[in-house]
Formats: sequence, C-alpha cells, structure tokens
Amino acid sequence: MASHLLHHFKALSYLFFLLFIYHNTAMATLTFKPIKANCATTRYTDNSPFSTNLKTLLSTLKDKSSSSISINETAGKAPATVFGLYFCTGDLSKDNCQACIQTAIKDIIDSCPSSKQAIIWYDYCELRYSDTNFFGLPDTNGFSMINVNENTTSSRPVEVVSQLVKDAPLAQPLMFKSQAFISESLYALAQCSSDLRSKGCSDCLTTIFANIKACCTSSKGWRFLAPSCWIRLLSSLTKNAPAMAGFFYTIVREKRNMLYGLALCRGDLQNKRDDCQSCLNDASRSIVEDCPSKAQAIEWYEKCFVKYSNQRFFGMLDTVNRTLCGVEQVSADADCATEKLARSLINDAVKNKKFVSAGKVVISSSLSSYVLVQCSRDLSKGRCMQCLQRGMDKVSCECKLTNGWRYLSGSCTLRYETFPFFDTAIISTVSL
Repeated sequence: MASHLLHHFKALSYLFFLLFIYHNTAMATLTFKPIKANCATTRYTDNSPFSTNLKTLLSTLKDKSSSSISINETAGKAPATVFGLYFCTGDLSKDNCQACIQTAIKDIIDSCPSSKQAIIWYDYCELRYSDTNFFGLPDTNGFSMINVNENTTSSRPVEVVSQLVKDAPLAQPLMFKSQAFISESLYALAQCSSDLRSKGCSDCLTTIFANIKACCTSSKGWRFLAPSCWIRLLSSLTKNAPAMAGFFYTIVREKRNMLYGLALCRGDLQNKRDDCQSCLNDASRSIVEDCPSKAQAIEWYEKCFVKYSNQRFFGMLDTVNRTLCGVEQVSADADCATEKLARSLINDAVKNKKFVSAGKVVISSSLSSYVLVQCSRDLSKGRCMQCLQRGMDKVSCECKLTNGWRYLSGSCTLRYETFPFFDTAIISTVSL
C-alpha cells in the first residue's frame, strides 16, 4: 500500500475466541545446538564389552525418546555396565524431545569419542552416560550462563525461581515446574533428572540456586546447568525468537492453566536480532495493554507479530484474518503481473525451510511490485500452502487494482507494495 498509508498503519489487535476439536498436529522442529559437553579422560576400546553396551544403551534411549521426555536406563552386566539417562524440558513436545535426543546421541559420540563418561547439554535437553552408577546421586558440578547485555535490580526473578525450586521436587513424575508472567516478560523453569527422588532433587536445585544467587542475579536472564538439575530464567518469546532465526513458540503453565505462545519476525529480520528483538518488545508490551486479562490475543506490527492463547493452536490454521488495501489504483496489467508473482512465491515459500519467499516484478520504468509471503513455522507444508492461497484469493478479490495490500492472520502473512519494504540483501528474491 502507499507509503502515506503506512503512517496511519498502527499495530492491530483483536481477540480470538475459536472453538475447535483438538487433534494431533505436526509441530515445528527446533534446531538443536550443543551448549557444552563434558568428557572423561578414561577411555574404552572399540568392540569392547563397554563399547557394545554403550551402543545398546544409546539405541534404547533413542527408541524411548519417542514416547517419554525423561528416562534412565542401564545396559550390560558388570564390570562393563553402562548407566545413562536423558531428560527434556517438561514443556517440550515429544516430537521435539525425540529430535533433541537423537541430535544429542550423535553429538555426544562426536564430542567425546571413546570416553567412558560423558554429558552434553542443549537448551531443551540433556544426555548423560557413565561406567559408574550415578543414579540417585545429586550432581551439582555444573556451570552458569548469564545475559551479558542487560542488568536488573528487581528481586522478582529470584522470588519466582525460589518458589520453583520448592515446587519442582514435588511435581512428580517429571520434577519439572515452570512459571510465566506475560505482563512482566518473565519465564522461569526448574527441573531435575529422572533418577533422583524428591529429596535429591530438592538438594540439587537448592545448591545450584545458591550458586546463581552468589554470582548472577543482577543479570536480566541467567541459568545454571548441572548434570542432575537445571534452573533457567528468561523472557520466553521476546528473548528466544531473535535467536531462533526469527521464530519461537512455547508452552508454559501459569497456576493450573496452560498458555501457548508464538512469536514471528518478518523473514528479512531473521539474521537481524536487534530489529527483531525491538519489534517483539513493542508487540509484547502492546498486547498486554490492548488486550488486558484476555485469554487469547494477537498483535501485528510492521515487522513481527506475537500471539498467545489458553488453547493449543500449534499446527492449526487461523481462520480469522484482516485484509488491508492500498488507496490508489494501478493498471490491470500491473495487477495481473503482481498476482502472478505472488502465486509463484507461495510455491517457493512452502519449499523454503523458513517458510518465506520474496520477489520483485518490473511493471514499467517507473513502477515495480514487491511481494513477500511468509508462514509461521509451526505449520505443515500443506497448511502453509493452504493459508497463503486463502490469503491470496482474498486480497486478489478485495484489493483488485490497488497499489498495495496485506493479508494478516495468525498463521501466515502476505504483503505487496510498490516500493522495496524488505531487505533484498537478506532474502533471496525472485524476479519476473
């Protein structure tokens, strides 16, 4: 739409009150990169009984990761018994837990070749094995990490985590507890490994929390990862999405209620964390102000949107949407060329792993059309295609011959302008 219309384009928000039958859907798979690996200096030899038992153990853990997010197992007889476990954060889907553990199994062998004891940590899971029985013994020999860019004088984070340290050991069987305060952009969790009892979990969490309080609570964001337990504090959506190539979703529990949240930045911001972060900060503040005490809401901004609901929406198409049309007219030839470009981009976006595509078509020496289409990455390819096609059908009808349009939904967005509104150096563009 014309640039002068953009000056009047303010953040849009409205409530979603959708009734639907819940069914299993395909979840977006996260990318898992190891935070740290610890490897013992004691070694085993190839084809030894320990080597065989380790392969058996890792195979068992891999199989069980499809149905359980936390488990401990043994393989083989003494003196070559191997003890191992994994656990994923209690709010991670089974599909993503399985993906994290499968990645960890490969990475732990690559990072700690022939080590008789090893442990590897990720943002969402941990994998550990040993030639000695460590089950039931709280191991707090871990490490801290902090947000070096922001500080705080608030005592609120310590209060929240302090309560989670008390509650997690009692939350059987996972011994996982999280808390989210949307208005404060605060998300925290505490969790123990599955081999511990409640008393051991409590001892572990209390110890690492004391370590955090001694070093790190002035930072706005911190964690402590030990072999037997974790604590973590962050701003869930607005902090994670920039680091996750512009997309993040999460599930948190507030009291007895589940809350599902999603954040998405425009495709050309996926490598511009500051721009993505700034937009999400604005959107997360506005969504609380514009939709106070509401169970479901979405807030669109120029470069991002934030969405939350008390009902699970991941993988489902939003049928509620908004269309905005430009205020000036273009020729039928220009309109036809723009629609042709947009529909070709839809096919490209579905094939792109980040579900985004952008392009340009030259209409004349003084006029070009720029189009960007994008889906939220919790969708399947088929539902991304369905959402974008539905949006394209709507704007081609409602915004016929206009010099710009936008289709906004909680599942996908489409935008056309007569000026380059996205960074062509970031997104590979298609020209017609």
